[in-house]
Amino acid sequence: MIPDYLYFRIRELQKNFRLRIILCHVDVEDVMKPLLEVTRTSLLHDCTLLCGWSLEECGRYLETVKVYENKPADLIQGQMDGDYLSRLNHALTAIRHVNKTDVVTLGSTFGSLSHVMDASMEDL
Repeated sequence: MIPDYLYFRIRELQKNFRLRIILCHVDVEDVMKPLLEVTRTSLLHDCTLLCGWSLEECGRYLETVKVYENKPADLIQGQMDGDYLSRLNHALTAIRHVNKTDVVTLGSTFGSLSHVMDASMEDL
């Protein structure tokens, strides 16, 4: 059950800001149901949800948001090389437990992301 103060604070903001962030400190063992409700609330009210599993992580999020509040979006988006291997590396290393060496192996074995996606479990 989401506390009423979250709804009150969102209602209090109205539409006065382009970016509205909900910073959620996750400090309970069974997070699925409460986090689902917080996620639903943030989506329904056009808010960005940031979850931190420690107070230090939440503090780093606050620091980062404050540092970048007046910077252009392309500054924090980063630059990606245009070559195929760099783009494949960027896409596949987003998957947990896939490292750059795995990407090189997959790329040289299968040739393309399409062929990796079509590969059977035995081939992988």
